[in-house]
Amino acid sequence: MSNKIKHAGVVDGVEGECVRVRILQSSACSACKVAAHCNASETKEKIIDVMDADASHYQKGDQVMVVASSPTLLMTLMTSRGLLFGLIIAELALVFIITGALQRLSLTTATLLFIVYSVLNGAMLSSVFVVYTMTSIAKVFFITAGTFGAMAFYGYTTKKDLTSLGKILFMALIGLIIATVVNMFLKSSGFDYILSYAGVAIFVGLTAWDSQKIKQMLQTQYDMSEGAQKLALIGALTLYLDFINLFLYLLRIFGGSNKE
Repeated sequence: MSNKIKHAGVVDGVEGECVRVRILQSSACSACKVAAHCNASETKEKIIDVMDADASHYQKGDQVMVVASSPTLLMTLMTSRGLLFGLIIAELALVFIITGALQRLSLTTATLLFIVYSVLNGAMLSSVFVVYTMTSIAKVFFITAGTFGAMAFYGYTTKKDLTSLGKILFMALIGLIIATVVNMFLKSSGFDYILSYAGVAIFVGLTAWDSQKIKQMLQTQYDMSEGAQKLALIGALTLYLDFINLFLYLLRIFGGSNKE
């Protein structure tokens, strides 16, 4: 028995390397192992975004077949629109909670929470290996590392006060989160890409600002007290979040999907 799952669909539109496909309900749904968890089996049609380097070869109205080699990949395809953005929002909320409670926690507890957060975040990020090719993940990772390193170095060495810029970027981040939630209902692939570019710009700027802010906070500490170590932990968590989100937004833009 073949382990491939197929859904017939019609091209609804093409934007860059993204093909928007309107999935039609078919006989495949009744035999699908993930039908109980897939919204496509409950409605007559569903629109998904499929990344394809040859997207320009498709035209609106073309009949296509979306093929997944595993139930896990099919579920990823069906939920891909909000997957990365939902993960980003969850990360931000968790970091705000940890940061807010950090001063009331012991250093050992705070460190343990940071490790648990990192492990859980790594487990959730494993989904990108299903959606994107290893080549594109490696390419985007090095782009992210280079950009992050350059902006962190700039923020650490510049004598220009980035406080005003940081406040603007923080407000922009809140706007980005709200817009992301709204777009989960609008389901606009074009707006997805606008949000992705905005996310890259915001986290590039936040990397520089956070680096300068951490440097200034640590300069007020004259020894390696528990307070100083907590500040270092907050700084590590903040920069970690900046890197992960920058990586996810760049992956959304430049990542190439796995072809079955």
